[in-house]
Amino acid sequence: PCPPTGLHIEPQPSWMAFTGQTFEEMLGTGWIRAIHPDDVPIVGERWTQAVACGETCFSEHRIRRHDGDWRWMTVHAVPVRDAEGTIVEWFGMNLDITDRKRAEEAIRASESRYRSLFEHMLEGFAYCRMIYEGGQPRDFTYLDVNPAFERLTGLRDVIGKNVSEV
Repeated sequence: PCPPTGLHIEPQPSWMAFTGQTFEEMLGTGWIRAIHPDDVPIVGERWTQAVACGETCFSEHRIRRHDGDWRWMTVHAVPVRDAEGTIVEWFGMNLDITDRKRAEEAIRASESRYRSLFEHMLEGFAYCRMIYEGGQPRDFTYLDVNPAFERLTGLRDVIGKNVSEV
């Protein structure tokens, strides 16, 4: 928990264990020194705005682990209110999403390699969706074609169209 001001005044054992920061280092807004320098402006802005407006704060950013490794985290902080609606503290949770971020980057890189190969193939290539009904093709729609396909067939702007439409 964190007081309504958003400034840490008590030790946060899980934060200190993860980051290696001492209580003195994380005190007040000192916790921000464990945030990746490229992420500090947006994290600081989101936290300041959340505290000022009393709204939930959400962010995905990098936090330096105690061993120096930067870990991607999804961070949620919510205001806890009393019966009158006054914020009495903030409660936060950090979840390590580094593996997900790495997998997303690997997928983007793979898609980029595929797209480059697909676009530069000399053979005409088309990906189509075929839907069968009663053992007969009912729908045959173009999903993607490469430039060589367009060049060799003369067909343009066929994506999303049925073969019978072109």
